[in-house]
Amino acid sequence: METILKTLPFLSDLLDVIPSYIFVFDRDVRVVYCNQSADHFIGSSPASNLQKLCGDVLHCINSQGDGLECGKTQACSDCVLRKVIVKAFDGEKSFKTKADLKVVRNGQINTVALQISAFPINHNEKSYALLIADDVSEINELRELLPICAWCKKIKDDKQYWGHVEDYITSHMDVSLTHGICPDCLKKHFGNIFEEGE
Repeated sequence: METILKTLPFLSDLLDVIPSYIFVFDRDVRVVYCNQSADHFIGSSPASNLQKLCGDVLHCINSQGDGLECGKTQACSDCVLRKVIVKAFDGEKSFKTKADLKVVRNGQINTVALQISAFPINHNEKSYALLIADDVSEINELRELLPICAWCKKIKDDKQYWGHVEDYITSHMDVSLTHGICPDCLKKHFGNIFEEGE
């Protein structure tokens, strides 16, 4: 894999601008390549990730700690990532599969919601699995029920703080909001102005 990327630097540059996390695994479910987005997601340098097992690179809770090894714990048999990677080596493609990955970051356990796709790759008589993952945690969070005040319309966040809807949306999504006025509110609040001018 390294040889391919060295001989085709454009391919490496192309993969590095893709915002999805891209990993290539060997048959032992060891990382042989990851793009810059994946490096940013896992929080370490590319060279330090190569030839490590999937769970070790992603800081999976089931591979962290004494005696725990990726692929050898009871939870690993249910690991969606491992399943789609193994399926890719069997020639199957997986599209937009949902996976909740429990990871250890900064000494805390976090759940990361991923949408993953996996594909088989064969090159120079070697087999690989290409895994493309997107963090959909923010989208999933917004799909959950949000407590909203029936009177003032403030939303209670996960820290039990009541804030304005606009603040919640801009802090949880990559959007900017602008204000306008709908026809009903225009009539309700400013109707007398427009009736006089007509």
